[in-house]
Amino acid sequence: DEKGMVMDFKDLKAMLKEIVSKLDHKYINDLPYFKKNSPTCENIAHFIHKELSKSIQSKTKISVWETDSSCASFEK
Repeated sequence: DEKGMVMDFKDLKAMLKEIVSKLDHKYINDLPYFKKNSPTCENIAHFIHKELSKSIQSKTKISVWETDSSCASFEK
């Protein structure tokens, strides 16, 4: 845009908040996606990417951290 930003972090934060609210304090095995996919870090990253891709068409990478030194990422 005219400010040199690809995306305003405020907008991205709002999108992610909506997606994470589907997972936060929920039994994620009850979600349709996780009825077919194990709730692993890898699949959670894929789920978030899939949901975010509905709003962002450019290449994105999602990383989900299990610990300070262990994460899984999905990029497409």
